[in-house]
This record gives sequence, structure tokens and C-alpha cells, in this order.
Amino acid sequence: MDVRWDLSKLQDIDLSLWQVYKTMGVQIAAFNDNDTPLTSAEQREHRRNTYKLLNELQNKIRQCPGFERFLLPPIEKEILGMAQDGPLVCFNVSNVSSEAFLVTTTGIQVLHLPDLKEKDIQRDIRMFASRGNPARRDPSLCESDDEEEPSTSDLTTELLSMWKHAVRPVLDQLGLLGQKDPPQRLPRIWWVGGGSIALVPLHAAGEHILGSTENTLSHVTSSYAPTLKALRYSRSKPKPHFTYRKSRSEELEMVIISMPTTPEGHKTLRLAEEVAAVQDKSEYWANITSLDRPSKESALNALKDCDIAFFACHATADQVRPTQSALLLGRDVVEKLTLEDIMKMNFDTP
Repeated sequence: MDVRWDLSKLQDIDLSLWQVYKTMGVQIAAFNDNDTPLTSAEQREHRRNTYKLLNELQNKIRQCPGFERFLLPPIEKEILGMAQDGPLVCFNVSNVSSEAFLVTTTGIQVLHLPDLKEKDIQRDIRMFASRGNPARRDPSLCESDDEEEPSTSDLTTELLSMWKHAVRPVLDQLGLLGQKDPPQRLPRIWWVGGGSIALVPLHAAGEHILGSTENTLSHVTSSYAPTLKALRYSRSKPKPHFTYRKSRSEELEMVIISMPTTPEGHKTLRLAEEVAAVQDKSEYWANITSLDRPSKESALNALKDCDIAFFACHATADQVRPTQSALLLGRDVVEKLTLEDIMKMNFDTP
């Protein structure tokens, strides 16, 4: 994500430096993709020299005006500026302690959350994964194929616990609670990353009975981002205009990938109505390509040229290696489209 953010700007400023860096990036990627051990001293020396040259090239790029922070973490001023569209909340949950880092335009606060426990988060993840529509479960997180209707009280209890121990303290600290006359448009809040808690539906936390405002939905509009850098990158891209099309050249390219059936015993997904609704709402401003049970290769090729992608399929979440979290595709055998696969794609062209 860092590379995409900075290289898209570097290409406009210094094409020769951009080309050299892209070439060296290909060499580094080849090192990382090659599982064969480096057996000779010459191979190991070549690798060390390549990384040394890369470091020198990065330092050279940082001498260019406007690129002093090339591939470096954002400084505090940049982070605060990202809160212009609403406060950012990043959780840190561990067996030692739990905190929320609250970012507003005026500063960064640390809010200790003593009642938020890692073991409770893991329990919630397993429970949420096994509730709801059995056909839409994450097969990697479900503990059984039991389709018995879950206990509503369990779900209610866990959502309320998440509200009390995580969301409510955050909103209270940010001054987003206790609105006697709620505005016509609720303030926006950004839930950013946070390890395992990123798999919990914070937007749905709380008590959902008639008249209750002890829930997230009554106070804020929730948005999610995996990391601050990902949020910064997405905001750097031109915003698409969702308007009635005037000509073919002005249409956005949209791909719809659906997996009503998935190989290797995964449950059938009831997708016809969902896909039809997306197509109906998008046909006025997008040129739509629909792929039914595509291979991983076909999906990757479609993603290269699209502005918007809609997936309706099973998925797996890998908490140990997040980049191996994947969408499950394929017609005869399961083919995993991993986050790592998507990260390797070149999306520099708007």
C-alpha cells in the first residue's frame, strides 16, 4: 500500500526514478517469491547488494521535493489530517492490556479498556461466524456444520458486551454520546484495523430493542479501514461519479463475481436475488461484467481493468497470516484468491 501511494506520485514527478524503482521492485519480488534457498555465496551477495542499492535509491528519492517521507510512516500532522472526515479509532487488544487510540483533528488520545479481553474477542469471532444464514458462514471459522437456530440471547449478550467494553467508552470519550436531539445526519467514525477485533461487527454492537439508544447505530455512522495507510491511499484516488451515463466512454467498469456453488463441500449460496439487485442499481452508471464461478486467473484478469468489484462468495480469514485470508473461487476445485494476490496487483492507473 505504501508503494502504491508514493509511486503513483513519483511517476508524475520523475519518470526515470520511477522506472528504476519499479525495475528493482521486480527483482526484490522475485527474491521473495522464490522458495529455493540461496546456496552459493555469490547468490547471497547479489541479494545483499540489491537490497543495499534499493536503500540507496529510496534515500535518493527522499531528496526530491515533496518526497521527504517516501515509504516512511505518516507523521502526527498527517495522521491528524486524516480525521477531517470523522475520528479514527484503532484498537490494541492483547493478553496484557487493551487500549483504543483515538485520533481527532486536534490530537491523539489513548483510552485504556480494562474490560476488553482477547479471549472474549476470540469467542465472539467464533460465535458471529456460526450465526445468521448458514449458507453465508466463513467455513474456516465455523466449528461444526450444525444448522440448529442459534440462541438469540447469546448473540444479544455478546453484542451488548462489545458495546459496554469497547464501543461505548470510545464514543463517550469522543463526546459522541448523550445526544438529546440527534442530528439529521449522524457523525461518522472510522474503525481502523485492530487485529482480531477487526473481525467483530462494531457497527452492530449494543442493545437492539425498541426505544433503546444503547447501540452504535444510534450515535454514529460507521466506516472501516484495514490500516491508516490503506485509508490514506484510498482517499488519494479520484472519486468515481455515480451518475446516469451520458456515453460509453464515461462509464465505470464493474465486475460482479458470484459463487452460488463452491467445490469441496461448501454450502450453496442463494445469490440470484442479491446479484440481480446489484445489477439493477448499477446498470445506469457502470458497464457490468458478470463472472459465474470463475477461476482465480479469470477473476484476477477481470480485476485489472475494473473500477469496482463485487464479490458474492465464501471466504476464509487467516488470523495468523492475514495476507492468506482469501475469497473462495473455482469451478471444479477451490482456488483461493488471497489478499496477498490482490496486493501484488498493479492498481496505479486510476
